[in-house]
Amino acid sequence: MHNREGKYLGLPLCIMGTYLRLCIHTYYTSIFCVTILVVFKLFLNLFLTLVNGLVATYYTQEVVTCD
Repeated sequence: MHNREGKYLGLPLCIMGTYLRLCIHTYYTSIFCVTILVVFKLFLNLFLTLVNGLVATYYTQEVVTCD
């Protein structure tokens, strides 16, 4: 069973993963990074809410992949 949200989760999670790696390499901005991640999490929640709304009305077969 494929859940529709899984297709859209790939991209934000990929961005977050890349960002976390960036943060680990730049220790001096750790407080800034944490703040950005909290903000990013809020935007991610909003994004998923919007996506769920769009998926409910218009479903596409696109799959987001991250290499």
